[in-house]
Amino acid sequence: MSSLALQALYDKVNSCQNIQTGRFFINDDNFFCPENIHISNIDIAFVTSSYEMDILNLLKIKHKLQEYKIPSVLGGINAHLNPSFFAKNFDIIFLGRLDKRFDLIMQHFLKYGPQRLTELKLPGIFHYSLGRCSNKESPAKDYSYLPSTVITSSATVFPNTFLTEIAAGCRHKCRFCLLSSLNKPYKYYPSSPLLAKIKKLPLSVKKVGLVAASVNDYPHIENLIKAINRFGKKITTASLRMENITPDLLTLLKANEQKTITLAPETAAVHLQKKIGKIYREKKLLQTAELIASYGFARLKLYYLIGLPAESDNDIILMTEQIKKIKNALNKGAARSGINPLLELSINPFIPKPFTKLGAENYENVKTLKQKIKLVKKKTAGAGNIKLHFLSPRAGKLQYFISNKLNTIADILEHAAVHKYKLMDIEKKIRNF
Repeated sequence: MSSLALQALYDKVNSCQNIQTGRFFINDDNFFCPENIHISNIDIAFVTSSYEMDILNLLKIKHKLQEYKIPSVLGGINAHLNPSFFAKNFDIIFLGRLDKRFDLIMQHFLKYGPQRLTELKLPGIFHYSLGRCSNKESPAKDYSYLPSTVITSSATVFPNTFLTEIAAGCRHKCRFCLLSSLNKPYKYYPSSPLLAKIKKLPLSVKKVGLVAASVNDYPHIENLIKAINRFGKKITTASLRMENITPDLLTLLKANEQKTITLAPETAAVHLQKKIGKIYREKKLLQTAELIASYGFARLKLYYLIGLPAESDNDIILMTEQIKKIKNALNKGAARSGINPLLELSINPFIPKPFTKLGAENYENVKTLKQKIKLVKKKTAGAGNIKLHFLSPRAGKLQYFISNKLNTIADILEHAAVHKYKLMDIEKKIRNF
């Protein structure tokens, strides 16, 4: 239940009168419902999926729903990336954020039952009708609903944590990012409804997770954190923008026992920064790294991309040189705090996404990506207290095909779902695509 999308979906459905709501989770091939509702008693299923590599689970869910003849509605990023494909497998495809259109779906369902859902004609809601998709137009943006946790648990990725979105979309125009392309315009939620929910939280909820593309883009974020702290709750954040990191913010994050600061430089080469629309000054990055270490944080996590359009080996070497400079900056800061933070690097292949400015670019050759990974490892060896993570180039290729060319591997995926193959097996099958 650490998925905010699932929490919001459950909240929306459960708020309707005369409806019993059950949550179903899939583990391997087993379906589990904490509310002990048997799948045969479901009148309608709402499914959300935000990660391309969930494709096999989605197809398993589809088979189970079809086995019991259960009408279904699919939403989330996967639905948005490939609506035509999923419209063949689910009755209704819901594009965009949970908004008043979802309320209309529920009203229609309660009045007429699930069999007449395909009569709905709303922007961003479509289905297969006479063999073709209808209603493809993008929905108008409605931010009246504030997604946040409705069920807290100690048995989740974020135990006893209340998650709440504080802003939708992104202020920045990174040309590779799906979030800034789909969720426009950027919108932050006023602090009053956020704090009203937090004030009512039980004592068992110890933390509040602030969810946004960049948490410190939120206006007066320090004041929001202080207000949450006054309710006896500590906060935790995800990725931050380096240009908005201040001593005051770091002081608050340290007081809230946050151990990791996460930034995403993406690339060190200026020409690639311009290509992807994410320009920064290296001097600022190094100053920020030194500042973070001086406050005694245990870890600095950075995200980089490899395989960007027009990227050369020299650009990779430039990245490794930047990494070593960052490590030196951390050492300088650690001299003041006495804590030498781990520099953790997540270096992943660039995967072009539909609807983005770089969506028409190709995925880098797998062999070339492996050579670049080898070069990164060689050039950063011996730098000290650095941890490297790489997404497998083959896994990246599969993700690229799911995002951009799903119909070309649809038969392979269907076969894999039926015969219980793993994603690794599919990666091997598309090796020569």
